[in-house]
Amino acid sequence: MEEGFFPSLMLNPSGYWFYRIMNKAPFHRRIIPIIFTIVFFAVAPALLFYAAGYRWNPKKGQVERNGTVIFDTQPTGASITIDGRNISQKTPITIQDMTPGLHSFGLSKNGYHDWTKSLDVYPEKVTFVDDVWLWKNATSTLLYPTDASILSMSPDGAKLFLASASPTRGTIFDLASSNATDLTFKDGYTPAEKLEWSENSRFLLSGTFKTDKQNWIIDAFGTHQPMLLMSADYRWSGTDLVGNDGQTQTFLRTSDYGLSRNPLAKDQVDAMATAEIRHASGTSDLVYVSLDQPDRGLVLPQGNWKIESVLKDHAVLNDGNRWLSLEFTKDKPEYHTADGDRLRSITVKKQIMTLLVNGSELWIWNPLAEPELIQRQSEDIVDAAWHREGSNVFFATDKGIFALGLDARDRRLITQLDSFDDIKGLSLESKRLLILGRKGNESGVWSLDVE
Repeated sequence: MEEGFFPSLMLNPSGYWFYRIMNKAPFHRRIIPIIFTIVFFAVAPALLFYAAGYRWNPKKGQVERNGTVIFDTQPTGASITIDGRNISQKTPITIQDMTPGLHSFGLSKNGYHDWTKSLDVYPEKVTFVDDVWLWKNATSTLLYPTDASILSMSPDGAKLFLASASPTRGTIFDLASSNATDLTFKDGYTPAEKLEWSENSRFLLSGTFKTDKQNWIIDAFGTHQPMLLMSADYRWSGTDLVGNDGQTQTFLRTSDYGLSRNPLAKDQVDAMATAEIRHASGTSDLVYVSLDQPDRGLVLPQGNWKIESVLKDHAVLNDGNRWLSLEFTKDKPEYHTADGDRLRSITVKKQIMTLLVNGSELWIWNPLAEPELIQRQSEDIVDAAWHREGSNVFFATDKGIFALGLDARDRRLITQLDSFDDIKGLSLESKRLLILGRKGNESGVWSLDVE
């Protein structure tokens, strides 16, 4: 041993014992620590990468960091399958070690319709499967027998308006008490092309715009019998009605049925709140003018436009089954158009969204943007209704009731909830659908639980 070497080992005990083992211990005892040391330094990085979420992706032939998938359903407690493999956990759950790539996800619960989609999982990102509504697998039950052909539910979900044109017959049906109040249409009832309730759910405007513009005001409380209004285009202004026949505006106070009429000003076509539509001087063009800026106007597309509503950032105009929105928030006002003979609106996160039924098509319209087609099929769509959360809609054809998820990833999932021999109308009341239709020899209003 060289001079001074042994004292240095004594100062470094680990080196000393290594020296002793290598020089005094048997060969197999000397080689094992070396093997363990090599294995440790070889495996440790892999373990660290594994703990950090990195995995070998055999499809891509490379190491990738895993993604995360968050599952949640209404109701909770749904079973989960991933690529056809059942996992033990139920919703809600977060899985943090999903291999990136396309995966097939399935959600199921006894008594409910299944949900399936194929979604991409991305490295170091979260894939959300957390806004899933599972619909009850139920059968419709007859709530109220009737041969009516028209159905409309009040905004508060308390009453139904039911009507038939031949023979003329009308009914207000109270959903809480199941009491029915008959209505009398003295001058005959024309099938409605529009049914619009007042904001307090007390009155209903039932009217036509394609032919003779026959309009009725219907008292849902039964204090007054239905009253035929003078021929004009009508809209609600709060709880009062405003009519326009092109020359005169008619105002009807629903509190006492008081009536007043004012002639329109020269070149004026319509007026509401702080806005008006007028003819451009010397032309047949229509111009929308905000009374806050009377010197500025927006020339409208060709049509017989009337003001439907005026809000803070936009106005909505109507011409039969044509709709136009005017946006005021930009330096230069813009307009967007949509077509549909039935509108169903909902406010989601302070954003107004509207369903438009246009023949065999179903559109979503944000009045500040162009409409988006969400469903097109061979059969006409009878009616549609929003789910209260705004992430799903329900629609009816003449034979079936369907739920349509608005999540467009993979595809918009359509679930058939029930089938009928003939369907005339659809409304959503809380957690059940109300369907006007016929099954076999029974016709009436049917109730279908969906949650």
